[in-house]
Amino acid sequence: MTFDKSPLIDPKKLEKLAMTAVKVGLRLEKGQDLVITAPIGALPLVRLITREAYKAGAGLVTTFYSD
Repeated sequence: MTFDKSPLIDPKKLEKLAMTAVKVGLRLEKGQDLVITAPIGALPLVRLITREAYKAGAGLVTTFYSD
């Protein structure tokens, strides 16, 4: 199986989605931990969400991937 490395979604839109997910959807507060479950195909978005969560002050972000 091969994976196309070209983005299917504009990277700027993914960044905006990640920021919105953390600030609006999760309303993550400083010190809160975050657990994410996601399919491996969501890796680019999950990485951005993780980055935004740490920028928002998350304690620990743990991700479980499935395929």
